[in-house]
Amino acid sequence: EKLRNCFLKLVTPSPIFHNQSDFQIASPSQNFSKKKRDFPHSIIERNFSMTHIHFDSETNYFYIQNSRMTYIIELYQNRHLLHRYWGPPIPKFKAWNQAPNQKKTFAAFSDFENPSESLEYYPHEFSLPYQGDYMEPSLELTLANLSQIVHFHFESYQIMEGTPELDGLPHARNNQNSPAQTLIVTFVDEQAQLTLEHYYTIFQQHDIILRSYKLINHGKNS
Repeated sequence: EKLRNCFLKLVTPSPIFHNQSDFQIASPSQNFSKKKRDFPHSIIERNFSMTHIHFDSETNYFYIQNSRMTYIIELYQNRHLLHRYWGPPIPKFKAWNQAPNQKKTFAAFSDFENPSESLEYYPHEFSLPYQGDYMEPSLELTLANLSQIVHFHFESYQIMEGTPELDGLPHARNNQNSPAQTLIVTFVDEQAQLTLEHYYTIFQQHDIILRSYKLINHGKNS
């Protein structure tokens, strides 16, 4: 059914800035101190002297990094963005902090041939209702047929210089003293005629990741 109306209710997503205990779990300082001997400071500075965003097609990891930190998200099953790492700069992420999948009692799963696959145990960057993760949704909407279920699939990604313009909203702007790069990851739901764009911006001289989202309705009516 074509989209006739779309009512949006934006909900604040899970905070990107973790507390101290969360940060230690994601990137233990004692583990990094050991790895630092394998990657001398001069090498780290040479590799991350500028802001740098790239996609590793072998692991489906997006690396967002500067000389001060690395932020890594995973494109999972071409449908989800998962948070994998945020901490001191690293040249390669080897998934050492990921727990193995195993069947959990009463956990929801959609594939009967793979009952250990449960979305509620993954660290989602963006949560949608009725997907099986049971987290507070980052976005709630109602379609013209009163359905609240959408299925976004990965379409493309783009890396641009500077910061995105957020019409009508306060936002950080590009600064010559601290140049920025932005990653745009685009998902589409063809049936609902919706496009969802994820924006990740990093600055060269600051320990900051800016996130924003844009929902585009391609239907005939709003």
